[in-house]
Amino acid sequence: MSTSSDPATFKMVSPAIIPLGLGLLATSSMFFGNIGLSLCGPLPIISEQIGASGLTTSQRIRVWRLFFDRATTFIVGGVASNTILNLSVPFLTESQAVRNLALISAASTALVLPYTVAFIANTNKALIQLDDRKVDVLSEGEQKRAVELIAKWDKLHRVRYIFYGSAWASGLAAVVGSFAGI
Repeated sequence: MSTSSDPATFKMVSPAIIPLGLGLLATSSMFFGNIGLSLCGPLPIISEQIGASGLTTSQRIRVWRLFFDRATTFIVGGVASNTILNLSVPFLTESQAVRNLALISAASTALVLPYTVAFIANTNKALIQLDDRKVDVLSEGEQKRAVELIAKWDKLHRVRYIFYGSAWASGLAAVVGSFAGI
């Protein structure tokens, strides 16, 4: 008769589960956090997707900037963490499937940074320049441009969900695969 305290009843789990689990945690916060923020965070408020905010265009830019400055730290940290953690997995498991899934997660996450530099950085820079002016009233042209930039940023930002989602799904599959012994 086997009891739960019998070591033979426990399957040996690869040490790769530690970086896989931590990477999944980092990716989960980026993926699901961004989804939540896109539904009820600062962007739907300043773009008035969920109702009239009463904010001036200058105030909308300021809210975007506060969000951007704070989120950047978490995103860069999450991208670096998940990439490094998942790149360590091939050294900790013999499972080719788990290795491949971890490398897909690392690559998917790492691609966030070059995508951001190539496609979003100019929009970030333009919004930051408008915020740095520290004026309460923008010209009509600046107001129009600011609203367009915020909409463009939101659209380009949502493309990153593909990277976050791919990293999360492959990370989850690697965790499950590691437990299943595939």
